[in-house]
Amino acid sequence: MDLTCCHVMLSVSDIDAAKEFYLDKLGLMVIESYPKFFAVKAGDVRFSIFAGGVKRPLGDDGDSPASIILRTADLAATMTELAARGIEFEGEAAEAPNFMRYVSLLDPDGNRLHIAQYLADPFAAA
Repeated sequence: MDLTCCHVMLSVSDIDAAKEFYLDKLGLMVIESYPKFFAVKAGDVRFSIFAGGVKRPLGDDGDSPASIILRTADLAATMTELAARGIEFEGEAAEAPNFMRYVSLLDPDGNRLHIAQYLADPFAAA
């Protein structure tokens, strides 16, 4: 069996705030858009984002229930561009040694996203 990720679904508490974040700030390409739903393309993955969700607080450890990693070829340039669009990061870029450099941010519902520049093939065994 060979499973691949091609589609991620998120329910959000404020569809307009989510549209501003994912379309205007992250600059993801819109595939379709309706008043209570929109879909964007991030590489080979479709994100379907639906209204009607509940904003969940971060856990006691400050972590969100799930995290999404978006890949970039140049982390520093991407951070500069996103900061100019109003994205606020959760601190400075960090590194998972010999694997990836990344920076973390939260969407309007507290879902954690990481923007990562891989230093090694993410599909290779360590």
